[in-house]
Amino acid sequence: MENEKHAALAAEIEIQTNTMLGNIVPPLSHDAELAFKTLAASGCFVSHAVGFHGKTPDEALAFRTLMRENLATQAFLHLSSSKNIVAQLYGLSGLFLLDKSAYEIRAKAILENDGDVCTVLGCIISREPVASVIGTGDAKRWEISGGVWPNALAGALR
Repeated sequence: MENEKHAALAAEIEIQTNTMLGNIVPPLSHDAELAFKTLAASGCFVSHAVGFHGKTPDEALAFRTLMRENLATQAFLHLSSSKNIVAQLYGLSGLFLLDKSAYEIRAKAILENDGDVCTVLGCIISREPVASVIGTGDAKRWEISGGVWPNALAGALR
């Protein structure tokens, strides 16, 4: 029993290390793999409802699909290490909900990016500084660190 625990822990550490290094995408179900690819290729960081009618965008649906996956934390960790800043923000949002310590580490690294990113919030398409999208922890503002973006993407906000 003890050897099984050590083997499982070693495997988990290997997956996380390789994922952090960008070496592998964790093995995902077919639906989660498609969701992962959707988030990895996205050009805009979107809210849970966009446009005049508040349509749920593909990215929000993909985020929710990935959240239900057994290896969701590893998938979001991998996204947070992507070269695509939008994918990094989706990854960071998932980590905010699933693994706060990994979130803190990745947020610090991503905050080093002083660029901006396309965002879509309702009907408003804009470019925002990466730092303002990550935010300061204000739960009343649309920012990741306050939980509004991650919870909206996960379907907790209506």
